[in-house]
Amino acid sequence: MTARTHSWSWRGIVAVAPTVVAVLFVICVGLGGTLLQSVGLMPLVGTPRLSFAGYRHAGDELLTATGLSLLIASASTLVAALVGLAAALTLVSS
Repeated sequence: MTARTHSWSWRGIVAVAPTVVAVLFVICVGLGGTLLQSVGLMPLVGTPRLSFAGYRHAGDELLTATGLSLLIASASTLVAALVGLAAALTLVSS
């Protein structure tokens, strides 16, 4: 019985893997593009040039903005997880 449970878990992982890879790809491309833009290597206008001027001029605001961004991201992730869990439980109980 243990072997059967183990094989089901591998099937689940294999079934979900393509979706996880696609989501990770989208997240990494988005973060990479944001990072490249923030250091001047992917400007909207002009020639690309490595520069940390945006970070130097931000100073104290950078820490506050980072904290606020993490708070908003955490709150939205929690809401999404709760809505997804409620939907899954509703579908399973029907």
